[in-house]
Amino acid sequence: MTCSYGLQTKSRKKEGKEPGQEGEERGRKESRKGGRERGRGEEAAFSSEEQSGRETPCQRLPMSSSTSTSTLPSGLAVLTTFPDVLFIPEIIFGGLVWILVASSKVQFPMLQGWVMFVSVFCFVMSISLLCLYLCGAHSSGGSCWVALDAFCHSTAALFYLSAAVLEAFVTYAIRDNFSWAQEYRENIAAVVFAFVATLLYVIHEVFSLLRWKSS
Repeated sequence: MTCSYGLQTKSRKKEGKEPGQEGEERGRKESRKGGRERGRGEEAAFSSEEQSGRETPCQRLPMSSSTSTSTLPSGLAVLTTFPDVLFIPEIIFGGLVWILVASSKVQFPMLQGWVMFVSVFCFVMSISLLCLYLCGAHSSGGSCWVALDAFCHSTAALFYLSAAVLEAFVTYAIRDNFSWAQEYRENIAAVVFAFVATLLYVIHEVFSLLRWKSS
């Protein structure tokens, strides 16, 4: 009787301990899982904040003056902003075009007369606009000057393209005349400078139109 009673009590004690141990082990496992998930969540949140706070290379680069402002520069800022800084090479190459054409013999007065008109007209126009911007005469005009700038450079780009094509035709027409060798070389240089000036005016035109659109 005593033996059987002792075995029953031991079995009862075992049965009473095992459910409690299993519950404790489950609780420990769940707490460990919860801690791991919390750690992962904190790491994910920290990485997302770090990525959002980190700047991309494109964000670090400053915007160009043509896109960051819709107004024309004044004073010496004209020489440090784009596309207004193109006034300088436009004046240089445009002056070289009409100097070279004027120094050579004019074999085709109608064609080269148009080249001279375009080069001199754009030369004077660029110098006039540059002087006005340096003096700040456009400060009270607002968007009217922006529209005028876009119109002038669009017209100059179209005129110079036609002048460069005509000058190239004239140069091609006198290529076989050996008595005009010096004039042929001068006209070749004029053609090169005319196409360079055309490219400069086209670039200036595009950015001037973008500035006029955003004004």
